[in-house]
Amino acid sequence: MKNLLRSGHNGIDSTVLLSFAILVAGFTFTRIADYDFWWHLNLGRSVISSLSTSPVDTFSYTFNGVKQFSSEWLTDSIMYLFFSAGGYLGVNILKFILILATFATLIKTHQLIDRSENNGWFYPSIVAVVITLFALRFRLFIRPYLFSFLFIAAFFYLLSRHEKDDDRKALLFLPLIELFWANLSKGAFYGPFIISCYLFWQIFQKKSSAKSVAVILAATIAASLANPETYRIYTLILDFASKGKDVTMVGEQQPLSSQILWGQGLGYTFGYQLLVVGSLIYFTLLKGWKNLFHLLLFITFFIPSLLMVRMIDFFSIIGCIFTFKTVQAAMGPISGRLASRKKLAAAIFSLGMIIILIITVPGNRTYSFGLGVKEEKTPEGALSFLDREGVKGRIFNSYAFGGYIPWRSPQRQVFIDGRINQLFPTSFHKEYFRIIAEPAQWKKAEETWGFDTAILEYDLKSQNLHFPAHLAGNPEWALVYWDNHSIVYLKRTPQRKTLIDRLEYRAARPTFIDLSYLDESVKAGKLNESLMALDREVAMNPDNQYVLLARVYLRYQLGKLYLPQIREDLEKVLPMKPDFAMKHSALAMILNAAGEKELAKKELKEALRLNPLDEGAIVLAKELGIKVNIPKGALPGHP
Repeated sequence: MKNLLRSGHNGIDSTVLLSFAILVAGFTFTRIADYDFWWHLNLGRSVISSLSTSPVDTFSYTFNGVKQFSSEWLTDSIMYLFFSAGGYLGVNILKFILILATFATLIKTHQLIDRSENNGWFYPSIVAVVITLFALRFRLFIRPYLFSFLFIAAFFYLLSRHEKDDDRKALLFLPLIELFWANLSKGAFYGPFIISCYLFWQIFQKKSSAKSVAVILAATIAASLANPETYRIYTLILDFASKGKDVTMVGEQQPLSSQILWGQGLGYTFGYQLLVVGSLIYFTLLKGWKNLFHLLLFITFFIPSLLMVRMIDFFSIIGCIFTFKTVQAAMGPISGRLASRKKLAAAIFSLGMIIILIITVPGNRTYSFGLGVKEEKTPEGALSFLDREGVKGRIFNSYAFGGYIPWRSPQRQVFIDGRINQLFPTSFHKEYFRIIAEPAQWKKAEETWGFDTAILEYDLKSQNLHFPAHLAGNPEWALVYWDNHSIVYLKRTPQRKTLIDRLEYRAARPTFIDLSYLDESVKAGKLNESLMALDREVAMNPDNQYVLLARVYLRYQLGKLYLPQIREDLEKVLPMKPDFAMKHSALAMILNAAGEKELAKKELKEALRLNPLDEGAIVLAKELGIKVNIPKGALPGHP
């Protein structure tokens, strides 16, 4: 590896590699936004404290004491050790190492399969891995499957060494890698599968080495069973696939759609689409179909990526190999010239990657560069509230919060978390969604499980999935804590009466951006009374933009006299997260009424950028003579 990466060795330039490594760092050193990160971390803590690779569940009360799927115990332990040693920096370093090692292996594979005399492989390789980095970006969470990225690339490289050089020693590494892989990630089932595709190719070619490959396959399968779950690493994925329709409510389990590919999801999937196109060109125009090993791998990694978003990343590792050949053919003679003009080529590619870094990393709203936890991704405020008020009891929680709660507060057990099919059966997952959606099911679950506290995700994306809107009309439950991403409901009991009387929200309701319920106060002639109640609730949490917007709505009913106060409230909520169109269109209306039309137009344009179908923005745009372009396929109500 050291010789390979030496500048000038086989066309490689260390400056370009360093620039690529910096780009990888920009993509991997991000704030924690993954809900599953927490229960993986917690499992690592349990494994190390109990010295058991198969600890039973202690995080939930619904499946407390039940055995959980634990073939990823080694990754969970490594994550916990890195976190214990270096905090958020430590786990990001772990992610950076794994991703960089994966790309180093892919680059070595590109070099291996090229065999050209002009060393024209290096820059097409860099183009291919940069595309792949973008394809993987939305899946770069700190989870066990990062090890699968590395090992898929390693298996392909070692089998390519055997194919190109008849290097039989390379095959001996495969069972050893599989032994570790089977205890690091449930993606270990890919190992024997990749070898099987290669064995089929060997048999098809009538190669004498097919027998050796068959022995290695048998040894790799045996190694894959050396984990706490043995054969379940194979049956789990089959069971999951057979019940996939039951968990499509989870974003990463959804099949690809036109919206995901070319609509609002384009920013996430364009890299994947480039890899698909590059692979198809390789197999058709470049006649890559003649290599049956490559063709089998493409088909079997590509089809699952169409059926489930979370499989895009695994295809991307394989697709990088085939896309390299397409990029190399497209660059043609340019590759040789670049290899001969090393300094110029290195400067162009290094500068290009630094420009990509500057454009795509700082200030990115989706991928938050830095350390720590991404804002509004944990119910920290809600848990601090429970601690401060001394609230105890069983918790019903939104799916997304299930991992963080017992990690942060080990004494608090949860109703559900992200361990679907690893602990919680899909039938329980379906039951959870019915509890969220149906008041009768909520009541039944309340009686069955005895929960008296609810910590709920309050997010525009979760409003129809993980937030039980029916609780707002349930007289047995009181809303006592509310911030911009989490809510706490308490069941009314005599013991909690004093706390509820002091902290309950009575005027504002958690209806997201639908404030029409306030019309009841206007019709009943209780506008001033409701405004006084809202003043109290704003004072309880001045950073709750939803309550501030409720006050804006009622003040607007009083006419122009309150325009200065309305504007003040809107300017407060504007920088608050999450951002959505209604805030900007409302401020635009106030600015327009105050005669500040240029500022109104600015806010109006931002509202239409966030939601081209915002009704208030469209009406005002027509009044101000602003043309509204509604994108094809825009979703009504999407902020």
